[in-house]
Amino acid sequence: MSNYRSLILRVVLTFSVLFMAGMLRGGDTLEIPGMTTERERFHFSGYVKGMPYAGYDNLSEEITFNTIINNRLNFRYRTSERFHMSLEVRNRWLGGEVLREYGALMKEMLQHDDGLVDASHVPLTGDSWLWHLNADRFYADWRGERWQVRLGRQRINWGINMVSNPNDLFNNFSFFDFDYEERPGADALRVQYFTGDMSRLELAVSPARESRKSVAAMLYGFNHKGYDVQFIAGYFRHRSALGAGWAGNIRNSGFKGEVTLFNNIDNPDTMTLVLSAGFDHMFGNGMYAFAEVLYNGGHTGNVSLFELNEPMRADNLFISQYAATVSVMYPISPVLSTSLAAVVMPDIEAFYVMPNVTWSMIQNLDLAFVLQYFRFKEMADLQHVTGYLQAKWSF
Repeated sequence: MSNYRSLILRVVLTFSVLFMAGMLRGGDTLEIPGMTTERERFHFSGYVKGMPYAGYDNLSEEITFNTIINNRLNFRYRTSERFHMSLEVRNRWLGGEVLREYGALMKEMLQHDDGLVDASHVPLTGDSWLWHLNADRFYADWRGERWQVRLGRQRINWGINMVSNPNDLFNNFSFFDFDYEERPGADALRVQYFTGDMSRLELAVSPARESRKSVAAMLYGFNHKGYDVQFIAGYFRHRSALGAGWAGNIRNSGFKGEVTLFNNIDNPDTMTLVLSAGFDHMFGNGMYAFAEVLYNGGHTGNVSLFELNEPMRADNLFISQYAATVSVMYPISPVLSTSLAAVVMPDIEAFYVMPNVTWSMIQNLDLAFVLQYFRFKEMADLQHVTGYLQAKWSF
């Protein structure tokens, strides 16, 4: 396995260097037959984020100081109007007191990759730091007039709601992980056929190293009387999955929802229902708000602070069985915005709140202050608060 990891690491780094070299040569363009404009052969973008943060909990009564430096590199190579290849790499340096105490555990968690290709690696570590390298997108994409085919690690986003997505069978995410806006990908083949302007049929297959952890499903989406509706059916980690989702409006407010029923193939009487629904509204002063409720029938009862930022599965997509989320976002000015999100989890007697202030200092440079507060009464009335200062430069 170590040789395999080293091979993946070398491939990712080689691609990164080659793409960077192609960009730094400067101005190389390719006129592609059949295209009306000249386009660049290579496209390169990304960002660098520095995020020092401090955490405190009432049980240890200690303040810990840590830092994350996150660099993302996005490469795209286009050979024709219809075909392109993409590679996106996530580099992170994590350091501080948390690594000094829990470095071995965090290394094990970061190196774990559920995909068919093991593309998550920790090449270097120290007493209180580590370097995490993860290729979370690498795929080839072809588009026709009505068809689109994509093969490789990609994001298959079948979810509709803002927080909880029971329809997102392939690569769910953690609402608490605000620092990962791209969200995870899945190793998959995805085929889409657009049957009309507002309707499509999809087939997606994501094999796993253990066949019982594979996912394969179909989706049919269409518009009916102003509502976008979708139905899904497939195989999910040795379970059958049947689901539906919708997005429309009631008067001037958006109304969205998703539901999926999972049935154990070995034990057909064992079924799991996951349902979420919510409303959102845009006010005249620019303020945007949404509220969402969740019933998570697959909740196992296990809660770990270390797993809060880890992606969850569609059949158990939250740390509680019930949850209600409210979020408000308000732009104070064109360069200054604020938001506040709160989650109540009554069955585990937990509460979460996250205020955020973002300032666009200059073009491509943003500064944000984020606060996360958790309270778990079931865990000895644990209260944990973390403050983050995030600077992001995009290029």
